[in-house]
Amino acid sequence: VARTDMRFKRLLEPLNMIPFYLSNLVGAIAWEMLATPRSGMLNIIAQQGLGLSFPPFNIYSLTGMAIVVGLHQVPFVYLFTVGSLYNMDPALEEAGRVSGTSNAYTMLRITLPLAAPAIISAAILVFVLAASIFAVPLMLGGPKRIHTLSTFIWRNLATYPPNYNGAAALSTF
Repeated sequence: VARTDMRFKRLLEPLNMIPFYLSNLVGAIAWEMLATPRSGMLNIIAQQGLGLSFPPFNIYSLTGMAIVVGLHQVPFVYLFTVGSLYNMDPALEEAGRVSGTSNAYTMLRITLPLAAPAIISAAILVFVLAASIFAVPLMLGGPKRIHTLSTFIWRNLATYPPNYNGAAALSTF
């Protein structure tokens, strides 16, 4: 969005921010309605429209949880990197193209190294935020007993008597 002159650019900029305004719990519920194996709307449409005998999407998996969490972290990466890309001097990329390099090579050798500090800081933030997300793994991983660090901590505190030592040890990670 930042480095191109694509159509509908003004429409895509605010659309990138929609997950930022929704909680992870709302996102998990919405994706559960869309991609539940037996009754999800995407699965019903895919099975009827494509004639499939099996549901192609399973939100109750590690991949499904990762997609939901990843989609909710997109605005953070966008906010961290878009400013760096907007402020980048286009003359640097033009110099690469004038010297005969391809667009892919220009992106890999000029654009990405200039945006690397913003990308790395966004990756660190998203990693920390994703590790602390609780609602998505509990709702989507719970039915299939797929656990993450946050749900292991919760399980240590939800038992009787609570295992405070185990939860504290896990939370240091």
